Amino acid sequence: MMLEWENGLKLAGKSDTISETDNGLEVADERFQEYIAAIVKLEYIIQPPLTQGDELFRWLQQDELFETSLYSDIPKIISLEDGTVIWRQSEPR
Repeated sequence: MMLEWENGLKLAGKSDTISETDNGLEVADERFQEYIAAIVKLEYIIQPPLTQGDELFRWLQQDELFETSLYSDIPKIISLEDGTVIWRQSEPR
């Protein structure tokens, strides 16, 4: 799969695990959120971010696992290697 962020970062990886998780707050807390997260094995970096200081990019290493989700550091587009878009962010955050 290919993942692309708003800042220009583009990665190629393989999905390892997809699971439901939460933001660590108590269920009774009004800020509590559940969301889907994916663990991805980085195959290679297609393009580094266009801006300096990107938190995710600083610790990415080839063949390492990283988490991406719809909670924070949300990809703009997730697609298959053939270009088929499987998810697209509807509104930039």
